[in-house]
Amino acid sequence: MADSIENKLGELKEVAEKMFGVIPTGTYVERRGCGLNPKDCGFREMGT
Repeated sequence: MADSIENKLGELKEVAEKMFGVIPTGTYVERRGCGLNPKDCGFREMGT
């Protein structure tokens, strides 16, 4: 069962990367300087 959870997390990370251009690790907010709404900068950062 642990494997399926790992796979789900991997899929979620891929989706988040495509949507926001960031990896949701808990540190991306500081890295991107997005404050409390990472969506605002996610699209600006996309493709860089």
